Amino acid sequence: MKKGFTHIPRVIATKSEQQFQKIGSQFCYLLARSSGNEPEPTETTYQRLGELTAELHAFRDYPYPSLYPIEKVRGWLEDRAQSLPFRDEYLAVANRLPDFSLLPTSLTHGEVGPHNT
Repeated sequence: MKKGFTHIPRVIATKSEQQFQKIGSQFCYLLARSSGNEPEPTETTYQRLGELTAELHAFRDYPYPSLYPIEKVRGWLEDRAQSLPFRDEYLAVANRLPDFSLLPTSLTHGEVGPHNT
């Protein structure tokens, strides 16, 4: 990658040799499959994922806003909390989340884990 992050799959060009296809207001990219298996959810795996996430967060001036406005996130968390035996404690933590739109944006999303690598 141009800025030095090497852990990224190759973009596969469309039949018309484009890097993406616009469908409505969304952009779709086809990425080459990476070899390997989903890593085990170990301390070492999470440490490495944290290191890679930190590398992505180091890229400055990301030009796009967060797709997760706090209102959307809180609604999802409140719905999820209803089935939890520790509902009140969960909501106490969720209600302390900041307004993400006021924070710097970055290339990564918030669901970093072995299942999503």
